[in-house]
Amino acid sequence: MCVVEVAAVFKRLTSKEELALSVSSKIREIYFMVSEEKFFDEAWKNAAKTGSSGFDSYFLALAKIMDATLITDDENMAEKGSITNTKTILVRKTSLKKLEEQLK
Repeated sequence: MCVVEVAAVFKRLTSKEELALSVSSKIREIYFMVSEEKFFDEAWKNAAKTGSSGFDSYFLALAKIMDATLITDDENMAEKGSITNTKTILVRKTSLKKLEEQLK
């Protein structure tokens, strides 16, 4: 899903399909990819529990099943993270020092 979102954002920002494909392809090469089937059920539960968007539900579920911290600047997503017991960092309300400490 991340690869698709990156492609969409680059297309919207630059209007260049080739650039969107190039950048999103690079992400596929350098990042660990997780199959949707591994976290679909968790995303589905999140959506039903919180009413969050499908996109947010997927990110929250992935962070939870990977025992990772979701770093976001979306206050609503961070709020849903606390409802679903997903570790989140809300960037806009976290000092740089605290952010550095949490990422160590």
